[in-house]
Amino acid sequence: GVPVISTNAGAIREIIKPGVNGYLVDCNGHLALSVSQKSVELLQNSELYNTIVKQAAASIIPTFTVREMTSKYKEIFERLLA
Repeated sequence: GVPVISTNAGAIREIIKPGVNGYLVDCNGHLALSVSQKSVELLQNSELYNTIVKQAAASIIPTFTVREMTSKYKEIFERLLA
């Protein structure tokens, strides 16, 4: 896996915990500069890079498996059709 660097807009803020399982950058600022700074930080610090990759895998992958997402969509459809 690779570390996630995303904008802080929308629901992604509920998934990405800055400095734990990825990074969020301000979408209203200098987006390219912010993303490049975080990218350089990760590339220069392999320990941080590996830690974030491991924590992302532990916190994100179990929640977004095909089985888990299918189950969540099924629940939504059942509620909508009830």
